[in-house]
Amino acid sequence: MSRDSATAFPLCEADDATFWPWFSSPGFASWPDKGRTVVVLPLAGLMDWGLGHPLDAEETVLLDVLRRASQARRAGLPLLVLPPLRYLFGAEQGCAFGLDAAAAHAQIAEVVASIAASGFGRIVLLNSSPWNEEICAAASRDLRIQLGVKIFRISLSSLGLDFHPGRSPDRRLVQTVVTAITGRMPATPPDGAEAGHWGGWGEESAGPLGGSPVEFGQARRDGAAALHAAGTRLESLLAEIAGGCTSPAAPGDAGSTMPPPSHASRRLAGMTLDEIRGLPDKDKALVILVTGAIEQHGPHLPVAVDSLMGQVWLSLALAKLPAGAPCYVAPPITIGKSNEHTGFPGTLMISKETLRELLLAAARQVHAWGFRKLAVINTHGGNTAVVVTTLREIRRNPGLRADLIRTVEDLGISRQEAAFGMHAGEVETSWMLAVAPSLVDFSRAVLEYPARLEDPGEVRPELAPATFGWTTRDLSASGVLGDATAATRDKGERWLEVRASALAKAILAAC
Repeated sequence: MSRDSATAFPLCEADDATFWPWFSSPGFASWPDKGRTVVVLPLAGLMDWGLGHPLDAEETVLLDVLRRASQARRAGLPLLVLPPLRYLFGAEQGCAFGLDAAAAHAQIAEVVASIAASGFGRIVLLNSSPWNEEICAAASRDLRIQLGVKIFRISLSSLGLDFHPGRSPDRRLVQTVVTAITGRMPATPPDGAEAGHWGGWGEESAGPLGGSPVEFGQARRDGAAALHAAGTRLESLLAEIAGGCTSPAAPGDAGSTMPPPSHASRRLAGMTLDEIRGLPDKDKALVILVTGAIEQHGPHLPVAVDSLMGQVWLSLALAKLPAGAPCYVAPPITIGKSNEHTGFPGTLMISKETLRELLLAAARQVHAWGFRKLAVINTHGGNTAVVVTTLREIRRNPGLRADLIRTVEDLGISRQEAAFGMHAGEVETSWMLAVAPSLVDFSRAVLEYPARLEDPGEVRPELAPATFGWTTRDLSASGVLGDATAATRDKGERWLEVRASALAKAILAAC
């Protein structure tokens, strides 16, 4: 899968055959030999490392190495890969979207607990950030004691690629590795920049980073060789951790029908700090943050639905905006407050406290960069209460104009589906048939409503004078709340266009 697809759809960052969000809840329930399957949780910090590279340089390197390891994995290596956690401990001055140590620890612990709840017992914290190595060490010991699972730690530095400015013996290597992946000539340092911060092709005291075309070509070859070595090393370590096992069947190619990326140039994490500082009229520009979830969606859909659809909607909507529309995209929050789906394998979740901390971290960061407007696109109902209350906090401190973008579309569905087609029903199944049909097992689609409009009384799970707290298990045996059997690809394509148009209008109104 291409780097462009990965940046447009931040879930699409691993080999499809190993990517956790592409599997359905029943797939996790029937997974063979869970105790020996290796589950990799990438931790990729966002930081201004200098070197003329964007804030997501760590993620660029880490996920490239991981792709190489997963695609070249030994026959029988059972592997699952989660989407990366990007909001990490951020004590250093150059860290972006940083959490405090307690929140970073809690986020890792909650996601690992979700993995363990699905029955997996070998979990790897694959970390790129030098500033999070101690957080990973403390979390691994705590989680070993609390959950009884086997926790392993692998740092990018142990694979020969170290971002630490004071520890790395060859900062040039890190620079050439990023160059090998992106194919971009490094930037020339501004006048007065410290050579040690910016690095160089040769000695740290060298002048412009770009060098000659010959030097640039050699740097790309050096970087490619280092990436190959790191990928081979990681594959060997993962195989040793697994101890050998037969891999279960994987879903088909998920990316073949994805819409083309349209907001790569608007991604804040893909910019350098100098580029962000140089953006015009930031006090008038809008920053968009997508919050989603990775949770069960019945027997017929993958757990990726909410977070994937958020990226699809955003990409399609931004493609409809004028080229100069003043809006930018923050790193998404892909794992949400999904505890209502407890008991369904494959569901990942964080607490309301951690979700709040992630939202506050995003708000503090964009405010520090000079932005004054933040809009959240939320694709998971379980997040809504936390998002709304936290946005109220954000309006007061740090003082952003912060709103949840809501759109209302007439999709022409039945009154019953509109009222109680709450999850994995006609609409979400149709969307997925339009976007990634290879991930839909329509033969397993079911109809299961939590309530009927004609039911007596006025107490309902939602949309009634009296409602009650519920878990999905209270309402559905399958995990579906709606009529998935009524879905079609044609409906999905039409409804995607309707949603994208409505979202584009809402974004323009908020700019």
